[in-house]
Amino acid sequence: MIILIDEYDVPLAKAFDRGYYDQMVLLIRNMFEQALKTNSSLKFAVLTGCLRISKESIFTGLNNLKVLSVKDVQFDEYFGFTDAEVRALLEYYGLSEFYDTVRAWYDGYHFGNVDVYCPWDVINYCDALRVDREALRQIEKKRYDEQLREEGMEKILKYGIACYKKRCRIAVSQ
Repeated sequence: MIILIDEYDVPLAKAFDRGYYDQMVLLIRNMFEQALKTNSSLKFAVLTGCLRISKESIFTGLNNLKVLSVKDVQFDEYFGFTDAEVRALLEYYGLSEFYDTVRAWYDGYHFGNVDVYCPWDVINYCDALRVDREALRQIEKKRYDEQLREEGMEKILKYGIACYKKRCRIAVSQ
């Protein structure tokens, strides 16, 4: 048996925010001990989360933990889709023409020595493209226009700040 637990830390964070952290720690500690320590059928387990695993708190009863972070190179290509995998996925579904968009929008993670794409976003984008390519083209255009506006606003703000520091006068025509 292989156990995969994604975002193990989310229930803890929510419990902390809502005032029942101690009860959630007890529940998760007991669940993990049953599933991960005393489970004779377990071959291995993988837990993902943002909080660093500590042998204190919920992991007190567990041993033989191997903690890998985004800086480790041992399994870096498994933290997302590689560029080759994204290209193959797009090709498989006849969506290769959207590669540049996918790369611009979803290639942004660097783990170990590898740049990877967010699998959830890539899969959902491909699914949406398969349903309605024209609607996605309009979304792309809108997103591009918004990006241009944001970049333009940033330039205007930088110019305005520089001008303010130099006590420039700016005439605005209407």
